[in-house]
Amino acid sequence: MRIVKKYKRLPQIEENRIILGESYIILGIADFVMCTYSGEYAFPEYFKLADGYLPGGSTLINKDNFTFNSGGYSCVVGSPFAGAFDKFMDAIFCHIPYATKVTNGSGFGTEYLCLTEKSYFQMALKDVEKYAALTIGAAEEQDQHTTICMAIFYLVRANIALGNYGRIISLLEQLRSVCEKYNNPRSYKLLDLTESWFNIQIKQTDKVAAWIKGDAANSKRETITINYMFGHLARAKYYMSEQKYDDLLAHLDKEDKLYGPNFYLLGAIDNKVLKAVALYQTKETKKAIATLQEAYDLAAPDSLFMPFVDIGNKMRTLTRAAIKDETCTIPKEWLEMISTKSSTYAKRVSKIMTEYRIANSENDKQPDLTMRELELLTDLSHGLSREEIASDLNLSINTVKHMLQIVFNKLGAENTIDAVRIAISMKLVK
Repeated sequence: MRIVKKYKRLPQIEENRIILGESYIILGIADFVMCTYSGEYAFPEYFKLADGYLPGGSTLINKDNFTFNSGGYSCVVGSPFAGAFDKFMDAIFCHIPYATKVTNGSGFGTEYLCLTEKSYFQMALKDVEKYAALTIGAAEEQDQHTTICMAIFYLVRANIALGNYGRIISLLEQLRSVCEKYNNPRSYKLLDLTESWFNIQIKQTDKVAAWIKGDAANSKRETITINYMFGHLARAKYYMSEQKYDDLLAHLDKEDKLYGPNFYLLGAIDNKVLKAVALYQTKETKKAIATLQEAYDLAAPDSLFMPFVDIGNKMRTLTRAAIKDETCTIPKEWLEMISTKSSTYAKRVSKIMTEYRIANSENDKQPDLTMRELELLTDLSHGLSREEIASDLNLSINTVKHMLQIVFNKLGAENTIDAVRIAISMKLVK
């Protein structure tokens, strides 16, 4: 800002005007990134001023060396209040005409990508399709490949929620084509992210990219600064899928420093939801419900449901516990709604898993089940309860519960009904 004040006092020759214009671009970019702290959006005015000084655009920044979308959250919202996202969207639509002009094409499609992200988090899945199509169309005009990739990432997530296996496979093929066309490391990392996200959901964790697992030594991708938000979120999802709850909690504690007060609201909600689930799975019920309350307080003002719902059955279990807890102040109707939607989400993921197994001939691959686990599956298929299975197999109820989790993991099942269905399709039981 001192440079701006200095050069505004100097004669407005071309050299000084260029310095002023470039300075306003830097101020606009800085405010775009950091406006979560203030909740005020000055970046549209900065880019407008830059356009006045640089009618031909920046000589330093262009669509090849700068992007507004590097693989993190697109909606730069920090504070949880009703209308926060609408306020941000107003600022985005004001700044895009000037920002894309002065940065020589960078940012095309950003406004629609923000609407795509907002729609996903609010579970307006039809709007995700609409705005993602607009994002891709605009971004293709200026070869904004990371923006295209992020739009496809949200389309894949939306179609997981809808249970549309065929559409997901088509989108992944589209994403691979984008990567081949632009041959850019950032796009390939976003391909890793999207494929890994899908594989985590369908319990194909052996196919998750090494860098998402935290295994940098075996990563096929070069180390570049990208996906520091969604990459870490995918790692958290991986830990949860593998039931590595201690690793998950340690990972989330580190992430809490990134998503501090007034910095990336969506990231803070995602983190708190995952932490609540991990705490509940480690028998820290009171802490889990308290953390769920914190996530609700952040999400409720703008009706951000999806971070809770796309956890699936683990969220359904947690919300049922919260409903029974007399100290929980989250509205019961909200908990009931999240419980129902989470259950539906889990069923749709289960459907996708079945279609994936059929498409990849996984029904011919027999899981490595012990004789005891096969006996348990047989009892399940005959409709026995856990207590009846414990009696039949002469085991404790806790041992039966533990064995069930092992069987679920080996089969890639979400629940008892899913496990029986998979076992029958694999002819493990009659």
